[in-house]
Amino acid sequence: RRTGGARFPAGTTVAAGQYVLVLADQPDAGAGPQMRCLSDGGPMTCYHASFGSSASRGESGHLLSPSDAVIESANYPVNAAASGERWGRLPAGTGPFARNRPTPGGANMAP
Repeated sequence: RRTGGARFPAGTTVAAGQYVLVLADQPDAGAGPQMRCLSDGGPMTCYHASFGSSASRGESGHLLSPSDAVIESANYPVNAAASGERWGRLPAGTGPFARNRPTPGGANMAP
């Protein structure tokens, strides 16, 4: 069941070893890269998404191919990450999901 989400513009690619920052709960979730990202060491560009996730309800997220095939899925358990922490793979991209600290535009790091 699809309850919300966003699509990257056609032709968007991420090179091996690179990262994409998606800022959730943005009311101005326009198409394409945005220039108003994080000012504290974040990347120059990011993507804005109107959807968010709920720490009190738990969520799941899916990465889809252009043909809507599920490439990757992730569950965000209830209260998975405390305030100031994030939920992501450790090590980044390959390991199991776990609490980590914010590293906008970079590899996930243990808290």
